[in-house]
Amino acid sequence: MPADIRKRLTALEESLRPKDLVDKVKGVVLGSGRSVDLDDLDEVENDDYEGAMVRMNQTVESLGRDVANDDEAFKTLLLSLVRGGSRVPLFGVGLGSSTEKPYEIWHALKTEFSASDKPDTGLMGGFLLGLQKLDAVLADKMLDEAVEHPSVGVYFPHLQARIVVDKNGLKRLHLALELGKADITQYFALAHGLASDDIPGPEFRDLLLAIAKKPGGLTVALEILSMRLFANGMDKKEPVPEAAEAGRVLLDAFEFHAKDARSDREDRELGSIVKVSLAGEEGIPIVRRIVRKLMIAVGRYDIHAYAQDDLVMGLLHVHPSVVLDEAFSGDEKARAKAVQAFVDFQRFRKNPVGVVPDDVLLGWCDVDPAVRYPLMAASAGLFKRPANNEPHEWLPLASKLLTKAPDPHAILKEIVRRLRPWSWSGSLATQLEGRLKLLEQLPAGHGPQIADGLNKAKSDFQEWIAKERRNEAAESRERDSRFED
Repeated sequence: MPADIRKRLTALEESLRPKDLVDKVKGVVLGSGRSVDLDDLDEVENDDYEGAMVRMNQTVESLGRDVANDDEAFKTLLLSLVRGGSRVPLFGVGLGSSTEKPYEIWHALKTEFSASDKPDTGLMGGFLLGLQKLDAVLADKMLDEAVEHPSVGVYFPHLQARIVVDKNGLKRLHLALELGKADITQYFALAHGLASDDIPGPEFRDLLLAIAKKPGGLTVALEILSMRLFANGMDKKEPVPEAAEAGRVLLDAFEFHAKDARSDREDRELGSIVKVSLAGEEGIPIVRRIVRKLMIAVGRYDIHAYAQDDLVMGLLHVHPSVVLDEAFSGDEKARAKAVQAFVDFQRFRKNPVGVVPDDVLLGWCDVDPAVRYPLMAASAGLFKRPANNEPHEWLPLASKLLTKAPDPHAILKEIVRRLRPWSWSGSLATQLEGRLKLLEQLPAGHGPQIADGLNKAKSDFQEWIAKERRNEAAESRERDSRFED
């Protein structure tokens, strides 16, 4: 680090050392003074920044230890500390690991927590975490008290999530669910901060299912499970079998609903859980039921198909033929709705069918070629832009469908229909010229049987382009005339 930056860093840290302990806690822990986040020292190298953060954390915990032995400072700061802050939990660790009168502090914490209009579990959680180092039995006893406490019990899942969820913690969480003091949304805390990552498989499954049984609990259980699966992936660990088992139960119970603030997140969660839970044979019946529910909800306009892209991609990833069987089952009207659902994905630049290898799609089509090849041509992505603002390019599937279909004319008809823009900005004629160019680049080798149809389609596009150019020229002249007037 350059000498001038080191000097500035040292001066900044020195400025955060007021003489009075209360002022120091207010400035460093509660942020009412100057913070040592070093955000204003952009030149500080990463290693120096990280070192400063380590020193800051050591300072915060040390302040907790100091306050543990200063009754007046503790009483003065308690109200502000109970309202929380990003550094308060670490301060609480110092407080709990050094106190000589833990029960007096615990009683004061509960009293102030009950009186506060905006309580936060950070101080209590940190205190208990620190106290575990001194007396784990006493810390457990305090947590037992917290479950049934009239005020703390309302936030108990958040408090437990700040501590290691061990065997006793699991018992408390189940008791909290039975008592019902805490709103079910409080259990979202178990999804974050590694709170649930070390719970053994059977106990983890049982806890998830107990949460899911409560009104509104299914959404909470899905998030807890998805975050554990995410952590497994980051750590390159295989999920425990019970996680997949719980996932099957939760997915089978899921019902589609109108879009809300969690819909996008929920879709990602469902997609990740599907890949882990439904990949085996035991997942097939659940996949069928989910797709049926999805198509009914789309048909009723309760949801938009494109908002379920992660879920649908997950389902197609594990059992593509089953998904397609269910989506395109029913009469002609039902199949048309399914086609529209898959087309809607592409209007938002999504193509769930793209996760399925072409040979699998073609194998599905071969079961009932006359019906399924045109359905696939109408539904799957056939072309895409390699990058924004670049021309469209054909995907290999388009040529394969033309080659293998018993009626290539039907495939060509769907391809031409798909080339018609459904929305555009600027000149429609320019858009159409791009689509005509793409049509002219349709891979050859499909024989003379579609030559006439292809030429007719090109001619139609040329006539359409000429018509739009005339219309655009007329509109331009009219605007110019109005301007001149």
